[in-house]
Amino acid sequence: MQWKVGLLLMWTNVRVVLGVSASIAIDFLPDLIAALREQSAVVDAILTPNACKMVSPLYVSALTGRRVYWDEMSADAGWEVPHINLVRDAALFLAAPATANLVGKFANGIADDLVTTTFLACRAPRLVCPAMHPHMWEDRFVQDNIARLRQNGVIVVDPVLGRCATGDVGIGAMAPPENIVSAVARALGFE
Repeated sequence: MQWKVGLLLMWTNVRVVLGVSASIAIDFLPDLIAALREQSAVVDAILTPNACKMVSPLYVSALTGRRVYWDEMSADAGWEVPHINLVRDAALFLAAPATANLVGKFANGIADDLVTTTFLACRAPRLVCPAMHPHMWEDRFVQDNIARLRQNGVIVVDPVLGRCATGDVGIGAMAPPENIVSAVARALGFE
């Protein structure tokens, strides 16, 4: 019990910036956010434009208890620069779920939305949790992008075996929230 109390104290006020892309794995977002918040982490979420078509920013705001960001130009930030300020004192950037599209953008330095510009501006540890159809995960282009991320110090939480929306079974399902939270804890030096 003493260990758990000490671990929770380490997480207190740890700010995680969570980048969310449009994957069927977005269904696990409530569990992931709850798992992070159970550790006393503060979660600031950023949604890609397509993620906003799958989940409401207002709903995600209710899950995090904080403002949610999705569009740099309408972020109502005044003189602030959202992609810089969001990661200025962040402990970690977590992309979950990360589609093949988002993985490719990260790996190739493409910054065309608030999630990708924030990822590039982040100097804290960065974790990516891929979620895609098994055929996409196995594709050479995706694997090259994953290798490039790893070579550049990005932590990749590998997908797991699961059934995808098409009914196909294979490796491509986003890692479960407990695996992701453990990877976050390791990246922060808590494990």
